[in-house]
Amino acid sequence: KEAYVEGLFSSIAGKYDLMNSILSLSRHKAWRRFAVSKSGLKPGDAALDVCCGTGDFAFELARVVGEQGRVVGVDFSAPMTELAKAKAARARLERIEFQIGNACELPFPDAYFDCITIGFGVRNLASIDLGIAEMARVLRPGGRLVCLETSQVRSKPIRLLWQLCFRVFSPCAAMLMGTKRSAYEYLP
Repeated sequence: KEAYVEGLFSSIAGKYDLMNSILSLSRHKAWRRFAVSKSGLKPGDAALDVCCGTGDFAFELARVVGEQGRVVGVDFSAPMTELAKAKAARARLERIEFQIGNACELPFPDAYFDCITIGFGVRNLASIDLGIAEMARVLRPGGRLVCLETSQVRSKPIRLLWQLCFRVFSPCAAMLMGTKRSAYEYLP
């Protein structure tokens, strides 16, 4: 699964941000801001964004911890982390560190971060149990793990709309945008 997911996200990295905005109607930005508001972070804290993709969650974390804080983003897709670094440079947020790494083998000492975030990444872990255990290992006692994820819709009318969006519209939009249809068939 790791090789498949890494290859998939590396292949769509260039269109990832645009597709996120199209498919969520740009709501993904507000969702991340809301999640960070629940993080308990303060200026000067240390935060880790796991499965950071192109860095949007890390940018929100950096806004809260400020210049004295530390933010690290980890993703196993090199093209995604390269895009995150380029976005950070454009936003003058070079203080955010982006690293290639595996969520199931985090390269950090025990009890290091005040907060860990993972946005839309849990579904991509080779082992959810191992990934959560690894995040817990590097989280300080009393720190927070904030997981932002989609779920199955329970309301039948809304579920039909959700299925239409993610099973039909999403793959078609991916094709029209010149990215892999199969990548967006995988997401739901």
